[in-house]
Amino acid sequence: MGERVAWSREDIIVAYALYCITPLNDIRPSNKLIQQVACGFSHSVSSLVMRMKNFAAIDPNSMLMCDKVTQLK
Repeated sequence: MGERVAWSREDIIVAYALYCITPLNDIRPSNKLIQQVACGFSHSVSSLVMRMKNFAAIDPNSMLMCDKVTQLK
């Protein structure tokens, strides 16, 4: 396992911007745009994808969040 690298404010902003323009079903490690962004990052592709999915988990407009609310009812 590699060394843990803290997420800087700039890293989080880039990940969030990428989350905003990427359809939810395209947030995966095989996405070419995510791979390209990760190349300029100090984080792995998987780490970037996980961060983007974390945004989806708390986004009230995300279908992922809608599924969780439906399950609670």
